[in-house]
Amino acid sequence: MRRRSSRGAMRGLAALLVAGLALGCGDETTIGEGTDAGGGFDAGPLGTEDAGADGEDAGAGDTDGGTDGGDGGALADAGSGGGDDGGSSGADGGPVVDGGVCPPDGCDDSDACTADSCGPSGCVFELVDGDGDGYAPSHLDPSACMDCNDTEMDASPDQRAFFDRPHTIPGGGTSSYDWNCDGTEERRWTGFGTDCGVGPGGGCTGDGWVGVDGVPPCGTAQTYRRCVPSSSAGCVPREGPRTQECR
Repeated sequence: MRRRSSRGAMRGLAALLVAGLALGCGDETTIGEGTDAGGGFDAGPLGTEDAGADGEDAGAGDTDGGTDGGDGGALADAGSGGGDDGGSSGADGGPVVDGGVCPPDGCDDSDACTADSCGPSGCVFELVDGDGDGYAPSHLDPSACMDCNDTEMDASPDQRAFFDRPHTIPGGGTSSYDWNCDGTEERRWTGFGTDCGVGPGGGCTGDGWVGVDGVPPCGTAQTYRRCVPSSSAGCVPREGPRTQECR
């Protein structure tokens, strides 16, 4: 009975070993099948390839994005080009001033007293004023430009002083005592001397030219009487040469 039991045990162990070997082969087969069927490796490479393809697609998208960036750069270039074109237009149209340009037929403010030109900033209307007195010469337009001598600053419509010398008008060399450019030669002293006396205000009277037939012309020296106060006689005459002044 014991032998049978031992042999039965041995047979049972052998069966277990065979089953174990079978199981081992089954595991390898299962792993192989699992590799094929599970697709862990196949799916992995495929997934990688797909991901790679997607990555390439994404890369292509980046490339497109770069292209878009390039397009954006092209747009920037176009913007620069537009700026250049705009600048060229300004240059072709003339100097720009306050959004405008000098007229094609030149600058003209219809003022004879100004010199009109097209400068870097547009039309320039500059007063013709050679002597710096603020007035343009009357030969440009006698009704508007009132400087009777644009080479002599003292000859000006604003002049209030009298002069005993003339100024020479350029061009013809004509001498004139018209210093205030009103078209006349106004004399400063026009009265004739009389006996000296005391006036209502207490001052002396009787000043004027003496020994002449008329009022001396501009720049001419004649005898002139001046009545001055005196402690003993009230007012007494003082006579001497005087040059007639005019403006």
